[in-house]
Amino acid sequence: MVFEIITQMKQSAQLMKEILNKDVDDVKSANHKGLLERLEEKEILMQKLSDLKVELNKTLVKAYQNGIDINVYRENINDLEIELVELYNLNKKLGLIILP
Repeated sequence: MVFEIITQMKQSAQLMKEILNKDVDDVKSANHKGLLERLEEKEILMQKLSDLKVELNKTLVKAYQNGIDINVYRENINDLEIELVELYNLNKKLGLIILP
């Protein structure tokens, strides 16, 4: 179950990065329509990531309580963290472009 949640989160993060890259391109080309068209999709993805994070935490706690060594998930969680850091940095880049 943990691996499935991590996979879903990584896929959602990758999709969000693709959308943010399109947003960066649209901001640079002043295509405001493109930005607005993706707004709802971004909101849905953000909520999905948030929900999956809660589910992942609950699943890890439950696994730990059942005596499972959760370190077996360490590499996958580290990969997920890398995806989320990249997503954060891309979102920051978009923010810096929009601010001026």
